[in-house]
Amino acid sequence: ESLAFQNGDHAALYHENRLLFSGNIETRARDSESSLVTLTAYDGGRILKKNTDAIKAAGLTPEGLVQTIAQKYGVPLGEIASTGVKLKKNYIQRSLYDMIQSAYTDAGEALGKKYIVRFEGQKLCVREKIRRDTTVLESGVNLFSSSVTESVADMVNQVVIVDENDKVLQTLKNDEDIARYGLAQVMVKQTSEDLTAQAKKKLEDGREEQKITVQNFGNPAYITGNAVVVKDTVTGLSGLFWIDSDVHS
Repeated sequence: ESLAFQNGDHAALYHENRLLFSGNIETRARDSESSLVTLTAYDGGRILKKNTDAIKAAGLTPEGLVQTIAQKYGVPLGEIASTGVKLKKNYIQRSLYDMIQSAYTDAGEALGKKYIVRFEGQKLCVREKIRRDTTVLESGVNLFSSSVTESVADMVNQVVIVDENDKVLQTLKNDEDIARYGLAQVMVKQTSEDLTAQAKKKLEDGREEQKITVQNFGNPAYITGNAVVVKDTVTGLSGLFWIDSDVHS
């Protein structure tokens, strides 16, 4: 018996007439003891992940880089965050996704902002990670369970800024974290641009990390890059968190 859905076919998922997913089927699997067919499809992010290129990005803004890639590869665009920050490097033999992610990371460090790159339906979007229309996960309402992991594995508590000749220009550090966890240093090289703001952001982002895994009633708004407020009266956990991965059943 042949399968109705073939590799390469388009698949779409809707919820209350809203397009949640649009992509092409890449794998299909079937067990001899079951009539269940498992299909795996990927959205337009596949184009960004699987294609490598060389692009002269120096002088472009991240948003300009996205426009260049979209025009070359026929990628439809949605909302693309504007930064106004000029890039200083070219990209050689890098995936399209790595280029965009790197460009917006550099701009974000300069502006003190963070961005999320993702496909929404059929369109590539780049959005600033800000708190908007934040949903709430609350025990006794829509939150089933939660678990917390705290880690200092990726800690940064000292940033040394050097010039082109490796002469130390400035050292920024968190004495409290150094005394408690030991020295965790990174070095950044400064040319013409003052990197003090970026160094301060590295210190802020490099503190103890707290990650929460929750099980809750499904909601299409709970996707990677969005913010959610968690209120768990059992563990006492309460605060605003960014979703960094999600699984929906």
